[in-house]
Amino acid sequence: MSGGMYVAQCAPADIDASGNCTHIVWVQPPDSLSVPPLSASQGFLISGAIAACWAVGFLVRQFRNQARS
Repeated sequence: MSGGMYVAQCAPADIDASGNCTHIVWVQPPDSLSVPPLSASQGFLISGAIAACWAVGFLVRQFRNQARS
């Protein structure tokens, strides 16, 4: 294996009775399944959106708890 990224795959015929792969094959993933590269600013925007969703959920939970008491 020289250069590039490889992923491990197992053919259904190579899976034994206990569910373990008996023969691992290393293949290059298709381009459509690869994660596209992100810049730092794009990663920051995605992490900010995730944090905002968590913050909204936290605030909703706090308001709901205050309304019950």
